[in-house]
Amino acid sequence: MNLMAWFRKNNKKLMAVVVIVLMIVFTIEPVMSYLSSRRASGYSVVAHYADGKKIQLKDRMWAQKQLEILKALRADLIFRPVSLRLNPSQDLRIVLLGELLFAERTSATETIGYVRQIVRQERLAVTDEQINALYEKEYPPDLYWLLLTKEAHLAGIRMPLEPAREQLKVLIPRLQEGLTYSRFMTEIIKSHEVTEEQVIETFAELMTIVEYARISCSTGNRTAQELLLETDMQYETMDTEYISLRAGLFTSEVQQPGEEKIIEQFEKYKNEFPETFDEGNPHGFGYKLPDSVRLEYIAVRLDDVAETIPRPTQQEKEDFYQQHLSFFIQQVPSDPNDPNSEPTTRTRSFAEVEGLISKVMYRQKVDLKASQVISQAKSITEANLTDFDEEQGTITNEEMKRKAGDYEDTAAKLSEEYKIKVYTGKTGLLGAVDIVGDKTLNTLYLDSPGSTNIELVRVLFAVEPLKASVLGPVDIRPPRLYQNIGPLKDARAEESFAGKCMLLVRIIEAQKAAPPESIDQTIDAKTVSFDEQAVKDVNTVRIKVVEDLKRVAAMDKAGRKAREFIQLAAKEGWDSAMDKLSRHLDNPDDFQLEKRNGIQRISETAMRAYEIRYQGDPLARIALARSRAERMLIDKLFALIPDDVNTLTQPGVLFEFKPMFRYYCIKSLVIHRLYKEQYDSIKAAEAVRGDMKDADELAITFYSPANIVKRMNFQIIREEKADQSEVPAGPNQQSTNLPGEAKDTSGEANRP
Repeated sequence: MNLMAWFRKNNKKLMAVVVIVLMIVFTIEPVMSYLSSRRASGYSVVAHYADGKKIQLKDRMWAQKQLEILKALRADLIFRPVSLRLNPSQDLRIVLLGELLFAERTSATETIGYVRQIVRQERLAVTDEQINALYEKEYPPDLYWLLLTKEAHLAGIRMPLEPAREQLKVLIPRLQEGLTYSRFMTEIIKSHEVTEEQVIETFAELMTIVEYARISCSTGNRTAQELLLETDMQYETMDTEYISLRAGLFTSEVQQPGEEKIIEQFEKYKNEFPETFDEGNPHGFGYKLPDSVRLEYIAVRLDDVAETIPRPTQQEKEDFYQQHLSFFIQQVPSDPNDPNSEPTTRTRSFAEVEGLISKVMYRQKVDLKASQVISQAKSITEANLTDFDEEQGTITNEEMKRKAGDYEDTAAKLSEEYKIKVYTGKTGLLGAVDIVGDKTLNTLYLDSPGSTNIELVRVLFAVEPLKASVLGPVDIRPPRLYQNIGPLKDARAEESFAGKCMLLVRIIEAQKAAPPESIDQTIDAKTVSFDEQAVKDVNTVRIKVVEDLKRVAAMDKAGRKAREFIQLAAKEGWDSAMDKLSRHLDNPDDFQLEKRNGIQRISETAMRAYEIRYQGDPLARIALARSRAERMLIDKLFALIPDDVNTLTQPGVLFEFKPMFRYYCIKSLVIHRLYKEQYDSIKAAEAVRGDMKDADELAITFYSPANIVKRMNFQIIREEKADQSEVPAGPNQQSTNLPGEAKDTSGEANRP
């Protein structure tokens, strides 16, 4: 059969195929266009949560829009903490939510400071590391907002729109400087291209999260017995008068211990830190060496700099006054004869403030020149480190050491250039206790990028080999060996320049805590010195061991003296007995009647919270050890009086306290007990306070970005995350189908 015959025979079938092909050609383009428009309009899935539920691009776009609406409402101000002096009681859950959603770098440092104050004031079991984790966000705020709202909805929590509207009517005039609800709504609807219902819905979502957090963080797990015990420990106090005889007063009278005894003592406690108190070691013996750093420094003394600075001229002072007139405005009564009259403002005259201006300008000039010296020292010693990429860590410690500039040469050059003495030197291996105990190093701080300053000890012990200190996200990066730290400024009162200084330091050695290699190992505790003739502070572990053994032996003498004193005081009175005993002491001032009022017991719960708060602090071990010793002493004092009485029957109670190597002679002791009537009147408030404390502790974990992601099983689609072209760049970009305008066709409706 030829081709034409085949066409004639099958023409109907052929025409049907042609029609089908034409239909496909004409319909595929609209279909593809429709699918493309769905993707562009926000229907693409960008993430999953809660076992497969979807988050579409339009959800993210709306979440971003909602956060912009809340900022326009100034709702972020509601969540910002204020000074504890203005508001001593602040809900940490509110503050943390604000930081999660609205935190900005400019305010984050201040807020972290406030949060730390709240934690310490309320004695919360919260670490600095937990606080810092709030700022370690893997995703933008809109995703956390989305996850929290969806989590609340899954828990069945939603705030109705009408109560939200009523709250806004109250809040808007307060937050918007007197604008009425209707006027503000008109403005926000116009500027953000949303409806009034969407604004109200957004605020309702915010209140939903707040309510969900309140429910989630509220435990109410305190029993009546626990509440009674905690309230009793908080409100029951003690007043006491006593004298203490410490063993150190009598060590000169005891013999040198034998070598065998010295070695035995060292071997028994060489693996223990000092002040590790327990039943087997009540004195807290320990010879393990702590984490330590050796520093190299360049320093200038401000009084040296001040000698090279001329006093400000009359013209300079007058110019300063004119440029800073707002600083000299003060509130005064409108009627000088009536201090209660209506206040008015006045500007203090130049004559009134001339002395203050001169002082301020002179101090600024001195500080500026000192800063110039130290900053130049920093530039010189970092000249070979310009290629160092701190982010990538592309240089080893050995390379850092080789490339770092020489401090001695730099100090000599700067001394010649500025005509002042520039000091340089190296310290011994210093522990955190050595640094805070040194009169120069203890007062130094590093300027932070934010509004708070960082203590030197925190910076030093964050160094990579130690990591004994935790620095926050708004602090500096942990330093490396041979990396400059500074300029370091002096935090002491600025009444004069005497003794004050400015430094640049670098860590040239860092050692982890370890037992001594031998009893004769040298301990070099030399610190910053401005006296070239100063004697080095060097000793050995042996000296500490011998000192401890002599104190143990001296405790027997202290005990005998204490018993003699008690007997004499019973016969002749305390004043006479103290006078006679003090005559036999090298320093009579060491033997005086001491008073302590308002002593409170420390509960085990409080100690655990204290231990948690101190995590990441290089001084934690010693601070906690001394707190435990204090708790043991207080418990011993309270135990001196039976439960059915409130005071000593007669003065003269004597007891030994080994952790402090002392004997205590108690003259008086009074316990102010919490009685049932008082407890009944405050227990409700204490229960609420306790629940708030528990809630605040849980809130740190609840609002942790990492924890939100984990508990919602959040998984972002990475290729969508990388494609930022689909995410609106600003608040005015719109999605074609915002929630509240259309239903979500992905299978999850926007409303129940």
